[in-house]
Amino acid sequence: MLALLVFGGIGNSLRFIGEWNNFWVVVTGQIFFGWGFYCYLADRIIYLAPGGAIEKDHPTEVRILVGVFALGVYLLMFAFNGYGRDLW
Repeated sequence: MLALLVFGGIGNSLRFIGEWNNFWVVVTGQIFFGWGFYCYLADRIIYLAPGGAIEKDHPTEVRILVGVFALGVYLLMFAFNGYGRDLW
C-alpha cells in the first residue's frame, strides 16, 4: 500500500515540473497525509504533518476519523491544479 501511495504521489507531482512552487506544495502535502494514512493502515502512531500524533491507544473511532481525513486530503491533492491556473 505504501508503494501505491508513493508512486501515486510521484505521478501526480510530475505535472508540476518547472512550476516549483506548485511542485513542492503537492509533494509536501502528499507526503504528510499519505504517511498519515499509511500509519493508520499499519496500526502505528498516526502522524499528521509536523503538528500532531494520534497514539495507538486512542479510541478506534478517533483513529478511523483521522485515517479517513488523511486519505481525503491525500486524494484532494490530486485535484490541486496549481496557483494561478483555472480550477480544472
